[in-house]
Amino acid sequence: MFLCLAICFSPSAVATQHNQSNIDDFLKLSIEELLNVPITSTSLFNETSLTAGSTVAVITDQDWEKRGARRLNDAIINLPSVIALPNFLAQDSVRIRGYALSDARGIATIWDGVSITSFNLGTSDVDRPNIQLNTLDSIEVTRGPGSALYGSDAFHGVVALKSFESEKNANIVKGRIATNGFYAAGYNGSQSLGNDWRINLSVSTSGQPDQDIAYSNTSGSGVMDFNYQSSTFVAKLNSDENKTWSYKFGIYYDDNDTNDFHGQGGQGGDPDNDVASVEADMVMYKFDVNYNLSNHSSLSLETYYWDQHHIFERPASPTNNIFLNGDEHREAAQIIYRNEKFTKNTQLSAAFGMRHDKIDLQRRKVFNATTTIVEADLPFSGSTRKINSFLIDGKTDFAEKKWILRYGFRLDDYSDFGSQFTPRLGVIYSLDSSSVVKALYGQSFRAAAANEVGGTAFITGNPNIQPEELDTIELIYLKQKKNFKFEAVLFSSEWKNGIAAVDTNNDTIDDTFANVTRSNSYGLELTLLNKIEKWLIEASASYVKSESETDNADYMAFPGVIINLGIGYDFISGWKLYVNNRVHLDAKEGPVRNAIVPDDLEDYWRTDVNLTKSFKDKWQLYANIRNVFDRKNYLPSLVNTEGGVPQEEISMDIGFKFSF
Repeated sequence: MFLCLAICFSPSAVATQHNQSNIDDFLKLSIEELLNVPITSTSLFNETSLTAGSTVAVITDQDWEKRGARRLNDAIINLPSVIALPNFLAQDSVRIRGYALSDARGIATIWDGVSITSFNLGTSDVDRPNIQLNTLDSIEVTRGPGSALYGSDAFHGVVALKSFESEKNANIVKGRIATNGFYAAGYNGSQSLGNDWRINLSVSTSGQPDQDIAYSNTSGSGVMDFNYQSSTFVAKLNSDENKTWSYKFGIYYDDNDTNDFHGQGGQGGDPDNDVASVEADMVMYKFDVNYNLSNHSSLSLETYYWDQHHIFERPASPTNNIFLNGDEHREAAQIIYRNEKFTKNTQLSAAFGMRHDKIDLQRRKVFNATTTIVEADLPFSGSTRKINSFLIDGKTDFAEKKWILRYGFRLDDYSDFGSQFTPRLGVIYSLDSSSVVKALYGQSFRAAAANEVGGTAFITGNPNIQPEELDTIELIYLKQKKNFKFEAVLFSSEWKNGIAAVDTNNDTIDDTFANVTRSNSYGLELTLLNKIEKWLIEASASYVKSESETDNADYMAFPGVIINLGIGYDFISGWKLYVNNRVHLDAKEGPVRNAIVPDDLEDYWRTDVNLTKSFKDKWQLYANIRNVFDRKNYLPSLVNTEGGVPQEEISMDIGFKFSF
């Protein structure tokens, strides 16, 4: 930090004239773009923060770049009551507003409007943990229910990814390399193909070699390599959306190869070798056609097909390994009607959709160096599910837009358990042109994943299992101006019909999945963004209390308090400095296991520093120091790794962005 400041204040830097750059001032954009960019994931219409019927944050590429984000989860964890915790099968499980359980379910991941949450496990965290940031324009994170719009899995929240797209010809190349071997490279391009068509192309890859991060427990010790390589490709061909008829066609590909990340912890496997590896890839095709009925109404057909394959491997004992090979696909179509002036003061949309999921293969193999011990399909291999859905999403204003009523519902009909009705309702009152008070109610649901219905190698499935339900109430105060935002959110949620593995034979083995748990969560979230001349302050804090009413136990792996503080300064000569802090307080090593309450986890505090320099109208160079004080930080483990899971040590990277 001192070296960076010395460079910024050097005589040569002060003497240099500041050049206006086409590479936007990221300190400015982190406020103005963040506050003014349309919100697209909380309604079938574009929204603003003041009118959105959900608690939502928009994270732009400038925002995660100034924080030195390397992986997808890095970009979203600087929000109140949001954390990514180490979980089974080499993945981090995104958790929102408490409820830190060892299953990774409950967060819907939406990629350009398409749900990529798997039918297999009810999450995208295992298969798609690192869609490349270099291929994205923004990420919208909804904290709270989203099922009235997205159906199942939008239970605790929604992570909506928006891939690169430009209305002007552009070519952008990015590159980055770090002291710990991390690398990233990407290209984003947009080119007009005549008056009516445009192609947008993104390709990116990133990874790192073995990190050899040591861990220990009562059974032994070892290292986690945290070695990975990920790649993402997106190509989109769009016609002019202002024409009566317009079309979009997209091809998406994502590949993830993760080696010796955290494994099963104390829940299973070899405690001396607490690691797991994943190979997973996905291809998706998306086609949309839109017909503008009038200047304010339209009819759209949106279709997609995706297929993904994965291979999981982890130790089962000191001599045996478990190998899981899976393949599933999804095909879906949705017709959407939008009318911005359904009546003088009402905006209304409706959609009807059909979806078909199938687990083509899920095979388990147990082997050692010389012998295959077990090889068989898991019980849910071949499972299928069909869903027909209908939804209404509306907004009506009163008293010259002083009051806004938000309302909607979704009706889903499932081939395997019946129908599910999901409502939402909100009232927004404008105190003045820049501040509102919101009272929101939303219900969300999560249908059982394929392995819960069909069963695993050890737990019997339950074809009669019903969806989980979550009722959430939010009270929000929001004030937003050009360079200022303050938001305070009080929330309370009640989780019913929770699905868990239960013992039906009065022994120590879980026998079947059932709707047996009930939980609740409540808390306070505060967010402040303020730009004062050359200074930028971004701060957030949350207090969350969540507990299982069934077990009368807290979800102790979720930190009671999360604090984020970022401070930026815009020097002359195009230099910008940003210092980001992330603090977790009041967390345990992991959840309760075998009636043993885990120890308190040492407070987590990580400080990262970013220095950026813009040159004329094409170049931007930057450097990041992650964990600048080299603290020994640990995150709670959702599978009870003793002492938590060790996090990365200090590292530095340098990178560039070039536009031509």
